[in-house]
Amino acid sequence: MAPARALSYNELFSALNAITGSDTSLWELVRVGDRRVQMMRAFNIAAGLCKADDLLPPRMYEPLAGGATKGKVVEESAYQKALAMFYELAGWDEDGKPKQSRL
Repeated sequence: MAPARALSYNELFSALNAITGSDTSLWELVRVGDRRVQMMRAFNIAAGLCKADDLLPPRMYEPLAGGATKGKVVEESAYQKALAMFYELAGWDEDGKPKQSRL
């Protein structure tokens, strides 16, 4: 497996341009990545997944047993608020479906 950070983003897209002969920008690659996420979510929705599937395991809501974060817990209400914020930032509706403008 290749190291995760063997190349910087600039080096990565320079290498991609050299390999493919294209002249893409970093911004275009970010847009391709975003499109990929939107398409994956649309596929998952079509396959029957929904907001109810965007859950953390029950164990995540239990207090941590030790270390610097001993006793800390993820509040389910805070998770739901963060999930709603993520949906909004991703351009999805309140049910987690990509809005037409994002597809």
